[in-house]
Amino acid sequence: MQKRAIQDWRIRKQILDEQKVVIIPKMWDCEKNFWLNYAEKVCGYKPIFSVNKEEKLDHYKFHNNACLFYSGGLESALIAHQQPELPKINIKDHFEWTNPIEGSLAICGAGLGYKVTTYGGELYDGGNFKEEEKLVGWEYELTVEFAREWEKYSDAIFQSPFWLIEKNYLFKVAIREGVTFNSCGSNKGDLSYWCGKCDKCKQIRQYCYANNIKDITKL
Repeated sequence: MQKRAIQDWRIRKQILDEQKVVIIPKMWDCEKNFWLNYAEKVCGYKPIFSVNKEEKLDHYKFHNNACLFYSGGLESALIAHQQPELPKINIKDHFEWTNPIEGSLAICGAGLGYKVTTYGGELYDGGNFKEEEKLVGWEYELTVEFAREWEKYSDAIFQSPFWLIEKNYLFKVAIREGVTFNSCGSNKGDLSYWCGKCDKCKQIRQYCYANNIKDITKL
């Protein structure tokens, strides 16, 4: 992982922990403004920056064009089906869970040397995240605004082709095109396994009912 990614992760974590004083490397004011805006949007506070004069903010070095962060869930499976030329980066190779907050994906993709990081974000429907996850700023990191500010700050592109599309529509497309996916929160990698009890399974069951098709969580 590139030095710049480690620096960004470190700053992000301090802000998410709502530390009053955030230690940062030497950087331009426009770069500081990215993190000031991030702290305000995510945590609603204005940190005090303490500059480590022995360290300078590094630059991302891009060796590859684009990648897809793949979890096997609905959105990433549909992107892989529609854009098979995209190299797939298995989320489980870099994160302990398959649905990391989007800012982590942006940093990780750039840190692996990809100029463009694609992921399966869709129009937020109010039912994708547990209450405690709101504490780590999912709402801002899901927005086009975050992606635009991230590009200005890092020179890396973070995108989803589904930002303005509702999940129910994506579900219908995946079923119509025969895309195999699994969104079960208890899944450990087996695309055929659905626990039938988690929030993700309940959500998919609702989509099946709404679209008058067989409940795929019972396969």
